[in-house]
Amino acid sequence: MYSESVRIYLERPDLPEILIPGNYSLISGIYPSSTPAQPYRLPLSKVGWEEMLHLMGLFPGRDQVGFTESRYIKYSSDNLRVAKVNEIGTVHATGIGSANITITYRSKSVIVPVTVGEQGPPR
Repeated sequence: MYSESVRIYLERPDLPEILIPGNYSLISGIYPSSTPAQPYRLPLSKVGWEEMLHLMGLFPGRDQVGFTESRYIKYSSDNLRVAKVNEIGTVHATGIGSANITITYRSKSVIVPVTVGEQGPPR
């Protein structure tokens, strides 16, 4: 007899020491994408471009946990004229300039600066 597998995602009850934002390379094993000394920045070359943010937590003992699927993660932008972000962390460039995306996991937050360059040619 065969049945479909069920995926159960369990959240740790403790908080990470550090939140580390990054792009896809963060979950592909390239670590760290950022450090407190060199924060991750998201450059988007043109209006209309998108990039998905990922978040990792560094816990005591150096345990690394990805939070991409966490129900406790929230995203917000301080400048919707430059960058919008949806509930799964996809940042959409809406205008030229700078914005800050705040990623919050429970009571901890990290800010990702976003810059959007020149607008591409009209379609």
